[in-house]
Amino acid sequence: MNIWTWWDNKSVGHTQEATQEIGKIFGKATIFDYPKPTRLVERIVQIATKKNSIILDSFAGSGTTAHAVLDLNKKDGGNRKFILIEMMDYADTITAERVKRVITGYPYKGEKKEEIYSKKLTTKNIVNGDKLLAEAQAKAEAEAHNYTKVSKPKIQDDCLKVIGTIVAEEQMPGLGGAFDYYELGPTLFDEDGFLNEEAGEDAIREYVYYSETRQHLTRQREESSKYLLDTFGSTAYYFYYEPHTMTVLDSKSPLHIKEKADLYIIYADVCYLPDDYMQKHHIIFKKIPRDIRKF
Repeated sequence: MNIWTWWDNKSVGHTQEATQEIGKIFGKATIFDYPKPTRLVERIVQIATKKNSIILDSFAGSGTTAHAVLDLNKKDGGNRKFILIEMMDYADTITAERVKRVITGYPYKGEKKEEIYSKKLTTKNIVNGDKLLAEAQAKAEAEAHNYTKVSKPKIQDDCLKVIGTIVAEEQMPGLGGAFDYYELGPTLFDEDGFLNEEAGEDAIREYVYYSETRQHLTRQREESSKYLLDTFGSTAYYFYYEPHTMTVLDSKSPLHIKEKADLYIIYADVCYLPDDYMQKHHIIFKKIPRDIRKF
């Protein structure tokens, strides 16, 4: 869609407005000095997405993108989804908490004004004033149930606008919606490329199996064959691993191989099996990428 080249702070807000907005949600000032106003992000989402788009914000900050998406969904009946990523320690106390509060509502007394309709008046479209007025009035009537009061169409800042006002006596109504919050665990590899064993054995096994097969590891681990990952495509995968001991693949290894397969891929720290033996029994050895200097 063609958009107006210049957006001033009257149409998309400014950082002071954004700071006040976050302050109202939390009831106090936050650590953000220059947050983006919800109106700005909402305008970008309105222009750049469809009603069922997924919006990714890799640097979520105070959660303005989620707020904008939820607000726009409520206004136009959209089903947009958002993915937020935040690495700082305020991800749960500010980013996720803001999303939670705008979904369910938050304590607030006062008014909140929103533009329901805004159309830039130009020399070309001003001749269709009656049509624009009818369009603005229809939008006002359609959105009336979402606001305490709705203004009549009026000209402001060279635009034809309709303003909706929410009057909150004790609680700002929530926008609705839902979201899930996840925290990443330890990385699987350290900066030297070795396995980070703090990630846990289950996570390492899942990674090894997925890297080999591009399948998720769903087989339950059994004590009688605890090094087996699973069989996929006539290949059996074994992860001969002990957190505090080097594992040696030889004729005495306690793998308890019972699976019938055309090929056996076995991870271990070292391998002492002769090449001819491995060829005869269709075994491929792969070294576990961990730092063995500590053993």
